[in-house]
Amino acid sequence: MALIKCPECENEISDKSEKCIHCGYPIAKEKEENITKLFVTQKQKVKSKKINGWSFTVNDSNKVIDDNIAREGEEIILLDDNGNKIIKCNIKIRSYFLNLLVIVVENLDDNIANQVNYLGINEKINTEIKCPICGSTNIQLVSRKWSLLTGILTNKVDRVCMNCKHKF
Repeated sequence: MALIKCPECENEISDKSEKCIHCGYPIAKEKEENITKLFVTQKQKVKSKKINGWSFTVNDSNKVIDDNIAREGEEIILLDDNGNKIIKCNIKIRSYFLNLLVIVVENLDDNIANQVNYLGINEKINTEIKCPICGSTNIQLVSRKWSLLTGILTNKVDRVCMNCKHKF
């Protein structure tokens, strides 16, 4: 049994409690079946002109992650070594290459970041494609044009939002 701080009144309570004994705030744990826990292999503080936060690297050897999971702007759950929720935050930058997933979270306290050992990724996969600019679902696939540099024949397509004409 460990003591945690109540998010509402900040008094110490048991991590096994269903609600705070001081103020009654519900301490609901995330349902295990909806969360994929990924072990953090590397943590690094990121500080630049545009970003001030932490980078968490996960080696996805089981290939659990695809392009529809843990997208930029979505919510991620930071978990401690026992798998208990520390905090929920939004993904600022997401990069996935050679089975390495890198998540960057902004404005995260150093003490909280040092406690993180797992990332909890929500498994709800939304297959509906939305425009990153206006959020519209009115999307059309358009084949890319050819040039001398890219070759004569290409089978690549761009998604084009029919509302704001943004290509992505």
